[in-house]
Amino acid sequence: MVLSSLESRVLPVVPVLLLLFGLLTVAETRAASSWQCRAGPDGEWVCDPVELDPGPIERGPIAPIYRRPQTTPADGRDEARQRVFGQTIEQAELTWVPRQALPAATRENIPEWCAGAYQEQPLIETELGADLDPNRVDVRAREVDWVLGESGSLDGRVEARQGERRATARSASFDERNQTFVLEGDVRLQEAGALLLGERASVNLREGDAEIDEARFVFYEGSYRGSADRLEREDGVIRVRNARFTRCEPGNDSWQVIAGRVEIPEDGKVARARNARLNVGPVPVFWTPYLQFPLTGERQSGFLMPSVGYSSESGLDVALPYYLNLAPNYDATLTPRIMTDRGFLGEVEFRHMTQRMYNVLGGAYMPEDDNYDGRFSFSEFRERVEGGIEPPGVFEASERWLVQFRHSGSWFDGFTTAVDFAEASDDDYFRDLGTDLTVNARSEIDRSARMRFRRGGFQAQLWAQDLQVLEPGEPDSYRRLPQFDMSWYARPGSFPLVAGIDAHYARFDRSDDDVTGFDAITGDRAHVVPRLRLPIERGWGWFIADAAYHYTRYDLDDTPLGFDDSPTRSLASGSIDLGLRFERDALLGGTPLLQTLEPRLYYLYLEEEDQSDLPLFDTTEFTFGSTQLFRENRFAGVDRINDADQLTAAVTSRMISRADGEELLQATVGRIFYFDDRDVTLTGGVDDAQTSSRSGWVTELAMRVGAGMDARALWVWDTPDSAQRQRSFQLRYRPDARRVLSFNYRRRGNDVKQFDAGILWPLSTQVSMLARYFYDLEEDRVIETFGGLQYDDCCWRFRLVGRQFRRPSRGLQPTDTETGVFVEVVMKGLAGFDGGLNSILEQGIRGYREHPLNDI
Repeated sequence: MVLSSLESRVLPVVPVLLLLFGLLTVAETRAASSWQCRAGPDGEWVCDPVELDPGPIERGPIAPIYRRPQTTPADGRDEARQRVFGQTIEQAELTWVPRQALPAATRENIPEWCAGAYQEQPLIETELGADLDPNRVDVRAREVDWVLGESGSLDGRVEARQGERRATARSASFDERNQTFVLEGDVRLQEAGALLLGERASVNLREGDAEIDEARFVFYEGSYRGSADRLEREDGVIRVRNARFTRCEPGNDSWQVIAGRVEIPEDGKVARARNARLNVGPVPVFWTPYLQFPLTGERQSGFLMPSVGYSSESGLDVALPYYLNLAPNYDATLTPRIMTDRGFLGEVEFRHMTQRMYNVLGGAYMPEDDNYDGRFSFSEFRERVEGGIEPPGVFEASERWLVQFRHSGSWFDGFTTAVDFAEASDDDYFRDLGTDLTVNARSEIDRSARMRFRRGGFQAQLWAQDLQVLEPGEPDSYRRLPQFDMSWYARPGSFPLVAGIDAHYARFDRSDDDVTGFDAITGDRAHVVPRLRLPIERGWGWFIADAAYHYTRYDLDDTPLGFDDSPTRSLASGSIDLGLRFERDALLGGTPLLQTLEPRLYYLYLEEEDQSDLPLFDTTEFTFGSTQLFRENRFAGVDRINDADQLTAAVTSRMISRADGEELLQATVGRIFYFDDRDVTLTGGVDDAQTSSRSGWVTELAMRVGAGMDARALWVWDTPDSAQRQRSFQLRYRPDARRVLSFNYRRRGNDVKQFDAGILWPLSTQVSMLARYFYDLEEDRVIETFGGLQYDDCCWRFRLVGRQFRRPSRGLQPTDTETGVFVEVVMKGLAGFDGGLNSILEQGIRGYREHPLNDI
């Protein structure tokens, strides 16, 4: 269970009380119902008599609001079950309006699973015959009995207003000698953003002390409501006795926070709760003897809400974060964490911000993990020993740690800096322990540092990069220590010719002792490409001619015997890209469209050079597809530059909406014709040369039907090389954030054949189903499948998901299928059991994103 920091949203009525009590401190000016008073130029109150209408004031609110009857219904029905305009009496008193009675604009801004919303009743200038002047107090009552200098009483719907503050009650009394003012019977205090109800409210005008009995409140901004036996202010300190609050609608107490006593100092910036607990329904699930939390947007040092959880591998998991507000521009969070089956983990995060930069430094450390030995959990270790995979031995607990540093800076026009660094002690850290630090890690952690400058046609970047591979058995990747990139392009005069240069220098190193031979080579690489380009763009089409010279030089270390440690490569290249555009009007189902036909020819020439003696620092081969039809190099990186003498012929057609310019359909068909063999390969072997005279036909279709449906398909067919054959189909229907349906099929060569389907779909207003089925047709096994249900309303969310999946192989045994059950309960606006389901759903169901109003 994760209980997030309540920050300014906890007991929101408390700061509002400071303002509401301010309303009562001017109550002495309301002594007579037939007077209107305002502050004079000398600071004294000036009052004038007015003639009041003794009749009731009934004004139509923006939504149906019920007023509590003065007598019990004759039939004895339970008031809590009465319905007026679809509301219970409790809902009407707290201005909660059912969904069907809300204005259309309000309904559109709340999720469909919310049954209604609070509707604040704004004051109107004609009430009480006055404007909203904050220096004037207006009072109205049906009956007034007053003895000057002693006391007075007001009866019959007493109403008072100062500016946008308003107070109503059945009766009121004022003791002039003791300077006390009392409101009694259905007391209603309204302040912008808040509503406070009670049976009795009193204030001592001389001392400033005040109290409200049997109080109930609503805070409109966060949709909170609550109650307290008594709210009182004494010596500048507000004390709340037996306080309760929740985000649930009136009449629904699915969760609530209960505190025996809450104290708020005079500045109203922080609250201190004693004997606080969280109830789910009637059941207490968390208790703490002391809790401090901020009530305003200002940050305050103190304990945040703890997190509590349980898993079969970690046992009971409890964390209690402490927030340190060190200065206006930097702070820190310390989080001690206990896992009964693992041990103690300490986590710290430090944040620092200036006008030009933002920094985050964090880390975590566990001296000994009783359920991990550096490679395996205790259950995995036992299975391997029992299976005879490893000789018996002693399971030794391992230390575990995580460090992180992030930085972003903007120093002057065009110059920026960025650092993103993290390192974990082992491959399984995130799987076993997770983290609250802002670290993104799946199969690898990308660590980099950059300085970048851009101005006009010039840009330069100095950067370093390293990857921590988290896949078991995979070798470490090369590090760039560092790399410098530079490019400059300019157009001389009015002639359309563009001249420029691309260049980079990089140092590559690796520390993996398990790699040998060709894979162990390290060293420097310099790459320079001067280029001339002639781009001509017209409405009828385009013509782009490009000429370049590619020069690469290496200075290598640890080369195998017989390899040149300073190889170079020089290649000339040229290309011509010619395309035409034809357009016509079209109609589809009565919808006016613009249809285009765009034939395109792309000729590419690159000199051939033997590159088998060059290392492979950062280069891989792209998967053949539609983007490869017009790419200069079929390799990612520059350790290999393909030889080419080829012509691509393709045609594209688009359907564009005349109404909004949206592209509804794009279809492309193309093929590459080779005039020579392609001898350059990753391995450099002669037998690996590609000798076919043409590529396969590439057909790609992207379609947006509307109403949230889109589809994409790719075929690579009639190819001489079976490894290039591809088929992929993607279909997604996503009319809104609650409805996602996706189908994906992918086949590449003879090795990959997979099917993936996911769904998130409502079964009712509050209940949705979610599922994924990811199957490997080639190996005839399930990669991942899950299914479950989700319940949502404005008060809480519940998810129950069963999952079956395969973890990465450790290279010794085939991976076993693992199963798990994930439960997530979120008390909206507060906290919940966090099962980590969001990342599972976003990765598993294409198009799924957490609802933007998930806290509502």
